[in-house]
Amino acid sequence: MPEGVRAVQVRYNEATLRKAVRTFVWRRFVLEQKLMWAAAGVMLLLCVWLLVRRDRSWLVMVTGAAALLPLLLVLVGWCAHLYAKLHSFRSMPEPEAEFAFDAQGYRATSGLGEMGLPWSSVTEAWARPDFWMLIIASNQFVTLPTQNVPAETFDRLRSWLGAKVIDL
Repeated sequence: MPEGVRAVQVRYNEATLRKAVRTFVWRRFVLEQKLMWAAAGVMLLLCVWLLVRRDRSWLVMVTGAAALLPLLLVLVGWCAHLYAKLHSFRSMPEPEAEFAFDAQGYRATSGLGEMGLPWSSVTEAWARPDFWMLIIASNQFVTLPTQNVPAETFDRLRSWLGAKVIDL
């Protein structure tokens, strides 16, 4: 193994992947979408106001539907991400992967194949006690379970990623 490369074996489980998806959906679709939720709240208030005034026009249906759209977005996002992560997990011959890290980026190898990206491709890294999430696109992430990974590996990741690491 080349100088400076740190490799770790990780083992996935369904509970960790479900938590990762829940974390991703909560942050991306709820916490980061304040304007959408405010607009939905206004639409809901308008819908209730129209109903109290005994208005039964098409406007009530439109405002009611608009108020429900964010909930639908969360549900669809959660289902899509959960399906994708669990499908990959269940397709793995063994629920294990090897991650190799160096100053340029990382490489992940599992029974499904290999992928590698430079650190510049990671927009954020969300650190939780039982897993890290490497956000590589606005709607895509890699889960790195922390069990059996030495603390110095995460210290090194923090030094390479800098301000991109967010502790949750």
